[in-house]
Amino acid sequence: METLLLLVISLSSSMVAISQKSDYLKVRSKVYNPTCGTVSKEDIHGAIQRLHALDTAGMKNLYAYYEDLGTSHWMLVNKNPAQLDTVIMYNLKALSHKPNATKAIWNMAFAYKLKDDCKKVVEYINQYKEHTSGKDWVDHTQINNLLANCEP
Repeated sequence: METLLLLVISLSSSMVAISQKSDYLKVRSKVYNPTCGTVSKEDIHGAIQRLHALDTAGMKNLYAYYEDLGTSHWMLVNKNPAQLDTVIMYNLKALSHKPNATKAIWNMAFAYKLKDDCKKVVEYINQYKEHTSGKDWVDHTQINNLLANCEP
C-alpha cells in the first residue's frame, strides 16, 4: 500500500511539474495515450486524472488538451449517457482556443446527434464542411449519416 501511495504521489508531482510555458502537444504522450480497442474504465479515469493534474495556465495548444478530455469522456458515454454534457463542455472549450478545430467540431455534431438536437447537428456539420472543404480525407457518408433525419 505504501508503494502504491508513493507511486501516485510521484506521478501526480511529475504531472504538475510540467511547466506553465509548455506546449501541450509536446507533453501529450506523457499524460494521454489513446489506444484502439477495448480500454478499461479505470484506464479512462486514470487518463482524465492525469490530464486534470496538469497546470495548464499559459500552456500552448490547449485546444488539443480539451479535445483529449472530451475524447476520454466519450469513452464513458456508453456506460453513462450523462457524460454527453461533459463531452460537449470540453469540446466547446477546445473551440474557444481554436475555433477551426475539426475534431472538436465533429465531436459536437456527433454529440448533438445523440441528443437528438438536429439544429445543432446542422450548425456543426456546416462548420465542419467549411473547415474541411477540399480535403480528400473527409468521409461524406458519415456526414450524411449524421444529417439523416435532420432537415437543413
